[in-house]
Amino acid sequence: MNNLNSMLIEGNIVVEPVLRTENKNICVFTISSSRFFKSDDSMKEEILQIDIEAEGGWCRMALEKGKMGAELRTVGRLKKAPDSEKIIIVADHIEFRPKIKRSAQKETTKNE
Repeated sequence: MNNLNSMLIEGNIVVEPVLRTENKNICVFTISSSRFFKSDDSMKEEILQIDIEAEGGWCRMALEKGKMGAELRTVGRLKKAPDSEKIIIVADHIEFRPKIKRSAQKETTKNE
């Protein structure tokens, strides 16, 4: 029986997607995901940066929409990088979150 190997993570792109030189159908990019928690009456932030590997259509979408700071959610599986002990996520699905214009957001808040 196979063990469950599934990962869902949200974050922002900190290293834009680049095509792998050995395979033009795969791209790699890095996201940063933050977690906030309270400790000793103060808020702390824990930041994780992880590489995402995307293939085929997900690679094309990442190259097109994956600009620095873009928010996204990805579902995938964990994999050990071939040349190191580093863990990466192989994307099975990628969703880019729409950018919200701050002025439009303020107007919505005022009207409520």
